[in-house]
Amino acid sequence: MRRIWQGGLLVAILMLPGFSAADDKARDADSAWAKRVATEFFTAALTIPSDDDIGGNPVGFLCPELAAEVTAKDPASSLAKLAWQYQGGRFRIVGAEISPSGAEVVLTGELVPLSPEDRLKKANLKEGDESKLFGLLFVASMLGPMREVPADITVWLSKDSSGRWAIRYIRAKAREGKRDK
Repeated sequence: MRRIWQGGLLVAILMLPGFSAADDKARDADSAWAKRVATEFFTAALTIPSDDDIGGNPVGFLCPELAAEVTAKDPASSLAKLAWQYQGGRFRIVGAEISPSGAEVVLTGELVPLSPEDRLKKANLKEGDESKLFGLLFVASMLGPMREVPADITVWLSKDSSGRWAIRYIRAKAREGKRDK
């Protein structure tokens, strides 16, 4: 009798919401897709533009409210500053937490800047490119210097009623101290 009761309890526990293998697969798929959206956004936002670049606007990865706020603000908005200060760097996901409903994901990670030497190589400045250098210095005067230390970052994504994932919130804080090697 005791074994039947224990077996029945095990079946009841396994049938509770959240213990389904299909639910776990769906949550894993949602988490993976949210990570992909964030990674693609930061890849687009941090890419150093080139003359043959035909890439899209990274604002398309943002929720409508955040996209409207970013495009309506001064070009020296916090998101523009972040993209400039870590331009050419990379976004690395350290952790992810998915909401019980599966409709929200919070990613934690870091933005890792390029070294100053690699920035100069990517800028591809040649003799006679004084106007390009002047343009870079002008942008730096508006948006601040490019960072040399990584930033800890939190990205909150949510899925709308159509199933589209979008970035709703970004918080980044540069670490104190010298550049990590």
